[in-house]
Parts: sequence; structure tokens; C-alpha cells
Amino acid sequence: MNRRTGAAAFMAAALFIASGAAAQERPRISIAPAEPVRWDLAGHVGWLGSNKSDIGADWDDFYNAGLGGVSAGYYFTPHVRTDLRAAISSEGRIFDNQVVPVAGQPFPSYRTREHFFQTATVGASASYQFFENQWFHPAVGVGVELIRERHHVFSPQQFIPSRDPVPVVIPAETGSAEVSYAVRPFVTTGFKWYVSERAFLRSDLRSSFSTRGVDRFVWSAGIGVDL
Repeated sequence: MNRRTGAAAFMAAALFIASGAAAQERPRISIAPAEPVRWDLAGHVGWLGSNKSDIGADWDDFYNAGLGGVSAGYYFTPHVRTDLRAAISSEGRIFDNQVVPVAGQPFPSYRTREHFFQTATVGASASYQFFENQWFHPAVGVGVELIRERHHVFSPQQFIPSRDPVPVVIPAETGSAEVSYAVRPFVTTGFKWYVSERAFLRSDLRSSFSTRGVDRFVWSAGIGVDL
């Protein structure tokens, strides 16, 4: 072996050893969280649509309202979690028509009434979270919620034509508030989108059911943090 061949062999061996050492020192990249998350807390706002086909007219049997609330979740595994949520809505409204008999008038008259609703809910759900990474987690789940609903009726003053020159005046009337409770099963789907190692944005859509079919739609969005 001449001097040139020996130098080339030495350089090749040195490069091989250096590349092996660099490969051993290079950190392994993982998209899984460094530590498993157990708890999270979030606040949210959203929109509620509630079915009132048993009260409202055909053209106005769903009321809409805003809502806000908080939730707390616990992870049994990176994919399986349970969630507790409490929320309260603003006041929603629908209209219906009440038959009003008028003396001396052969046909009935109708009076418009306004129904106001406001709800508070507490619910629990179990969900399955897809993927195991550090930024995006879609999920589906099922649960049950307890709904407290406050309902009152307001009938504005109304003038009803009659055979007399002066119309019949029906004064305004405010009914007393009624409070009812109901338990409803629901399904939900949504996602968590991480903006940092612990902080996330959250959005979901849930539908609850009753004998009327779909009873409520709730869409919500919020921010939260892992603990």
C-alpha cells in the first residue's frame, strides 16, 4: 500500500466513525406528548337551538339563544376521556296564536303570544379521541344531560275588529314563570387544536334527543388548558 492509498483509507475510516457518532447523538423526533395528560379545563361560548314543536306554530317551532359555560375533562387513556360540562343560555323566544272568542262575532279571532325560554344544563359524556399527537385531536362521544328550563308567556295588548265602531281591546298579560326539568341523551363530535404545549382551542357540536326527535342543537367554541 503506497502513501496515497493509506491516506485515502484513513480518511474513509474517519468519516465512517464520525457519521456513526452523529447518528447516535441525533435526537429522536416524536409527535406524541412528552407526558400523558390527565385533566383539562375549558371555557366556552356558543349557540343553542331548541325544538318547541309542541308549543310553537309550524313556522316558528325552534328558538335560538346564546350560551356560555365551563367544562372539565379527565383522560383514562390518551384516547378515552370523560367530560363534565355546565352551561347557561340567554333567553330565546318563539310565537304562537291563541284563539280569542269575541262576543257577537261569528268567527274566532287570534291573539299573538310570545314564549320566552331560558335554560341551564349539567351534562356528562364519554368520548373517543383520535390520533396521538401534539396539535390536533378530533373526537366523537355520547352522554346525558340534565336540563332546567324556565318558561314564561307574554301576550301584548291587541285590538280586535268587531261589528261595533270601537274595536275590542284585549289588555297585555304576563303569565307566571314555569320551571321544568328533563334528562336528555346526546351525541357529540368536535376537536381540540393545540396552540402551545398546554393551551388549546376547542369546538364541538352536540345533538340531544327526546320523543319529538332532535330536541336541541348546541354548537360551542372555547379555549382551555391541560393540567
